Amino acid sequence: MDHTLTAEIDGAEPPTPAAVKALAGLCDRAEDRGGSGVVILHVTGAPAGDWAGGLDVMLVSKWERAVRRLERLPMATLALAHGECGGMALDVFLAADIRVAALDTRLLVHGDGSATWPGMAGFRLVQLAGAARTRRAVL
Repeated sequence: MDHTLTAEIDGAEPPTPAAVKALAGLCDRAEDRGGSGVVILHVTGAPAGDWAGGLDVMLVSKWERAVRRLERLPMATLALAHGECGGMALDVFLAADIRVAALDTRLLVHGDGSATWPGMAGFRLVQLAGAARTRRAVL
């Protein structure tokens, strides 16, 4: 029996109900296994400048709930990043237990010029790298 679950997260796409459903389905399958195995997440892509324009608070909240659920899975989670990594890809990358980035990886916190993406990426970055380093990187 294969104890590995895999998923690909494209950060170039904005969160959609389908993306929320796919991540929730992955979490369902992982929880059904009772903690045995590993979840491998391939993350890449970063959104274009105005990608957050059509989002609403309800969809962003559902996406973030799915990411928090991923964060608390009983299985180990491994995120593999390459290229630009922003938006949904960055959210998932930062929520994983183990994060591996290729040499060409750039972590990008996107915004529209007046505000950054309203997800928890900034909070997770502070938890991983500290407030001062994250402030310098984001600003």
